[in-house]
Amino acid sequence: IPTPHSCVNVPYYASVYRSKVNVPRDFIKLSAFDALGLDAEYVDYDMDSEDEDFLKSCNTKEISPNQFERMIEVMEKESESRAITLLDAKQLFSDVEHNLMAQIYDYWLNKRLTLR
Repeated sequence: IPTPHSCVNVPYYASVYRSKVNVPRDFIKLSAFDALGLDAEYVDYDMDSEDEDFLKSCNTKEISPNQFERMIEVMEKESESRAITLLDAKQLFSDVEHNLMAQIYDYWLNKRLTLR
């Protein structure tokens, strides 16, 4: 199988591949599911390893990874203009135990502020 020739030093590399990465202000949002009408079935937010570690540290079986993703998504969507308060979050998720909701809210808020 023929392979193309490669160069180590390409003079125009820096102009094609920028080294600075702009971190988005919000979580990455996918709209393809919305367009297909699958929004109720799928969640836009996808847990990362930091989220998984946090959920494990909570030592609870009350919240599944899918429920956690849905909670983060709802809090993020409700916070488009300004971050919601803990009281707002508790009202959105009234079925979640008070202390657990406070932990999840604090985690989400800290992560949100870190990305800003």
